[in-house]
Amino acid sequence: MYEIAWSKRAVRDLKRIHKPDVEKIYTAVQKLRSWPECKHVKQLKEQEYKYRLRIGSYRIFFDIDDLVKVGWIERVKKRDERTY
Repeated sequence: MYEIAWSKRAVRDLKRIHKPDVEKIYTAVQKLRSWPECKHVKQLKEQEYKYRLRIGSYRIFFDIDDLVKVGWIERVKKRDERTY
């Protein structure tokens, strides 16, 4: 079972999102605890972060540390033409 850690930047991103969407995001992120059996996750190539989790129109960018079994949530962004 993996632990989930949120960066300060990701927490700041969440504060700009409507509460019903934040609840959906938080619920979906908790499913990352059962890594690697997670749906809607894509490994990214040549990007700042290693993985992306898709939740509706939002994208959660994160990294996984298998050594200490921690998922680091780095950014939460609304999908648009500049997201990645």
